[in-house]
Amino acid sequence: MRRLVVLALLIGPFACTGGSLVMAPTLAASATVEAPSAAPLVDAGAPPEIPSFVGSWSGRGQQSDGQGWAITLDVAASGGSVRAHVTYPTLACGGEWTLEATTAREWEGDEHLSYGTNHCIENGIVHLRLTDAGVLEFDWREIGGQGSTARGTLRRVPGRR
Repeated sequence: MRRLVVLALLIGPFACTGGSLVMAPTLAASATVEAPSAAPLVDAGAPPEIPSFVGSWSGRGQQSDGQGWAITLDVAASGGSVRAHVTYPTLACGGEWTLEATTAREWEGDEHLSYGTNHCIENGIVHLRLTDAGVLEFDWREIGGQGSTARGTLRRVPGRR
């Protein structure tokens, strides 16, 4: 049990020069009452419920130079860590995204290609957003190099969670 102190404010007369009365708050009394312990507050910036993000996703991406391509993403969580296996089937490359929550519905991390580096740009940062509609949007940007960027939309693959 926690103790709450309750203060009562009353509006009482306050005299001013010139004979007029002005109403002003005055402290009347205080009392201590017992209140049940409240449940701890949830931090609005707390990490997301990872299971809502885990699963298989697919969609399309487009680079800043206009080139478009298919993308598949398989997301797994272990403890507080989130890893995603990414494949760009039309570009013949793929690798891993190592992600951390930045808000309740956003993740950011590094992309490391494990194959097809002669077909794809190596060394990127990815940012993901889970929308209210359940769509996963991503932005990718190259670190160093030419400064290429890409973005796209992924939808959950039915039956593969």
